[in-house]
Amino acid sequence: MQEQVALQNRFARYKPGSAASWAEQWANAPHISPAEYNPDQVGSTAVVSGTVARYTVDASGSPQWITIYLKESPIGAFVICSPYPDMFQEVVGMNLNALIGKRLEVVGPIEPAMCVGRGITAGSVRVLESGMFHIK
Repeated sequence: MQEQVALQNRFARYKPGSAASWAEQWANAPHISPAEYNPDQVGSTAVVSGTVARYTVDASGSPQWITIYLKESPIGAFVICSPYPDMFQEVVGMNLNALIGKRLEVVGPIEPAMCVGRGITAGSVRVLESGMFHIK
């Protein structure tokens, strides 16, 4: 229960209108490479950027998690997760294949990946709001 409360408190900082605005997070969070991810980084807030290699959308459940795999982490040790694939469609259009080859930057807490299969150890940033990512 304490872990859940801690996680909720960490994400509460990112609510629109909160003191810790997205601009502050982008400006102040350290940049890390997905290639250099290690589990000790879980719980810290960072900016992570990489080139989209591929993605999957789990259409079997609700929500329909999108998992974005980065070229810089070829074994999928670090991924970008979101329960809102439509948020990415608002940027690139209905065909999410447009993500492939694009540079994706995200900011937020690093956590164990919630969007990959059981038994897979991976870290991620869970994208919950449009202010958490940029596509270049």
